This record gives sequence, structure tokens and C-alpha cells, in this order.
Amino acid sequence: MKTCRKTNMKFKSSLWALFGLLISACAWAGTESYTFPIKDPFAATVVGTPRDVAAEPKPLRGANVDNFNLQVFPDRVTPDVFWYDRGLRTAVAYQDNKKAPLIFLIAGTGASFDSPKNRGMARAFYKAGFHVAAVSSSTHPNFIISASSSGFPGHIVDDSKDIYRVMELMMKRMGDKIEVTDYYVAGYSLGGAQAAFVSKLDEEKRSFNFKKVLMINPPVSLYNSVNILDKMLEENLPGGLDKFDAFVDRLMDAFTEVYTTVDHVEFNDEFLYTVYRH
Repeated sequence: MKTCRKTNMKFKSSLWALFGLLISACAWAGTESYTFPIKDPFAATVVGTPRDVAAEPKPLRGANVDNFNLQVFPDRVTPDVFWYDRGLRTAVAYQDNKKAPLIFLIAGTGASFDSPKNRGMARAFYKAGFHVAAVSSSTHPNFIISASSSGFPGHIVDDSKDIYRVMELMMKRMGDKIEVTDYYVAGYSLGGAQAAFVSKLDEEKRSFNFKKVLMINPPVSLYNSVNILDKMLEENLPGGLDKFDAFVDRLMDAFTEVYTTVDHVEFNDEFLYTVYRH
């Protein structure tokens, strides 16, 4: 009986402690104002985080970075219109001591291996002691031309197989330049969803034996995500879809006005946010 009473007392104490923490959390949440400049969560996802409120790691200094082109399909004939394309562009940042864990970073929809989000994550993981291998999205033009087996991305299983093939070739290219203790994979948005499929594929092929998989803001359902974005357009077009052409004309006018009034233009998240705010 004494043991039961002691157990009950401990349980009640734990409950009161938890209750106190919840009360404190609620009080804090009630007093703190929401300061993120974009209120609409879907708009924030599309536009990205404005630079003045972003917590971005400092630039890497003295990092070893190997930029190279991969010939994924050596016999593939590239159409003349893509004369500038000379293989899949990618990069690996590796630690000085050679021996370290390695993380693959898969970019989000339409983004390249060196997109701002991928660069930000690469800096964070490199500073934490990782080798970092950056991979473009399977929907990026360079990936479609050079590394897509079908040339028509959109099937997540097939696209993830293409990404996995690229990962294997990247490690083959690096050779004994680096020594990897453990492999990890991460991705954001569409890349986050693909990280899960890549990990599942690795359970069968065992090229990496990923220790952990990090999915940042992955879509629960790609179909639902696309429908949400489509509705954002449909429900916010003055006059409906029949006025789409007029809407695009106004958008391009606003785009041009911003473009001509700023001193320096980089087509990145910051410029997109400037246009959005304008």
C-alpha cells in the first residue's frame, strides 16, 4: 500500500509539473506577437523567408568544395537547343580530415543543387562536421536533361530512383578523396518527400545504409498540395480563370517595375518576396 501511495504521489506531482509547464507555455504564447511578415502559410511556403528575418548560418570560409559535372547517361544525345548543358551540375563539400559522416541534400521543386535553401542547409551541416553532397531537384531543367531516365519527371518513385543513381555516381566520382563514416539524407519540400523514397530504395540496394532521414516540410499528399496551389490561383484571380491573361500582364508590369527600380537584381527568394510585397 505504501508503494502504491508513493507511486500515486509521484504521478500526481508529475501531472502538476506538466500542467504548470502547459500554463507557462500558454501564457507565453498569449503574450508573444506573431512577427513573421507573411501571414498566409501557403504564400509563405511559396515565397520563402525574407532575408531580414531569416536565421542563416554564416558563409563557409576555407571549405573544400568540389564542383563537377556528372555524365549520368554517357550515350544520351542532348538536343541542340540545350547546347550549354554539359552534364549534371553538382557539388560536394568535404571536411579536411577526410573521415566524417556525409549527408545528401535534395533540393525542392524546380531548385538546383546550389539554391539558397540548399546552400543554407549545406553551411549548417558542414559546420556540424558533415561532408555535404548537394543534389538538384528531379524537376530542375539541368536534372531533366542530364539525369532523368524518362525525360518526364513527376512520378515520385521513378524520380527517386534517378536521384539515387546520381548519389551513387557522386560517391564514385569522389573516390578516396573522402572517407565516410555514416550516410544521411535530407530534403525540403518535394525533396523531403523524395528523401523518404530514396531511403526506402536504399533498404533494398544497400549502397549507403542511411543512418537517418530528415524530411523538411514534405507534402503529405503531392496531389493535395498541387490542388491547394491551384485554388490559390483560381480563388484570387479577379474575374476568375477567364481573366488569367490580364492577370499575367499586370504581374509582368509589376515585375518590370521592381526590376527597373532596384540597384542589383538576383533572381532568388529575396527578389520574389520584393515582387510579392509590391
